[in-house]
Amino acid sequence: MQIKYYLEKNPRKKFIISSKKDDVPIKKILKILNKNSLGFVVIKINSKYKLLTDGDFRKEILSDSNFNLKSSNQIKY
Repeated sequence: MQIKYYLEKNPRKKFIISSKKDDVPIKKILKILNKNSLGFVVIKINSKYKLLTDGDFRKEILSDSNFNLKSSNQIKY
């Protein structure tokens, strides 16, 4: 429900990353998370959407010390 309220008050372009492939660098995703103080980022791949949450990042950080060198296609969600 909170995402619904956020969408009503904020333009979608603030947290959507458009990409032709699912290979967005983690550093770019984290910049969006930090800039908007959100708990999620949406990656638009052609006509499909992939939602990555801060929980997905926490799990990955705990299991991999080279987390920041990955791309969005390597994150389990």
